[in-house]
Amino acid sequence: MFKKVFHYMLAVLLSLFSILAIAAGFIYYIVGTPAGGKALVDFSILQSARYATVELGSMTGSVASGLVLKDIHIKNWSFLGPSANIQIQRLDLRFPITIDWHKAYAKFFNARLYLANSEAFVFNGEYNDGNLLGNAYSRSLDVAILMKPFLPDDVMRALHGVVSSADF
Repeated sequence: MFKKVFHYMLAVLLSLFSILAIAAGFIYYIVGTPAGGKALVDFSILQSARYATVELGSMTGSVASGLVLKDIHIKNWSFLGPSANIQIQRLDLRFPITIDWHKAYAKFFNARLYLANSEAFVFNGEYNDGNLLGNAYSRSLDVAILMKPFLPDDVMRALHGVVSSADF
């Protein structure tokens, strides 16, 4: 009887160890390898398809060492309107080991937001420790389109105008 219980316990422990080893291998694949980073980025793009059309030119790096995404195009994002178009030439991303998104780091190179009735809104900067720092410029911005995601509809009806030579 004791021998039978011992074999069952051993089988359970070996099964648990096997599951933990497979989980550790999967986590290493996602976090430590470029192929895992690409799989994570591809999964994120697939999930964003409900909200916008996202195209990615190329990607290098891993989640552990940092990802470099190039030639990103975001279209048809309902948050900014159907005519909005975002293009980012290069985006460097680093994620913290803990899941504290304030510790995440992102650096934008030549990010452009195209809105209806406005010139391109160009942004270069970085997100670090919960702060967004950088420089943004546009020759003309339609205030109503720019503020649409942030203001209620009753305020939006009364909002009209264009900002010229905006440099933030």
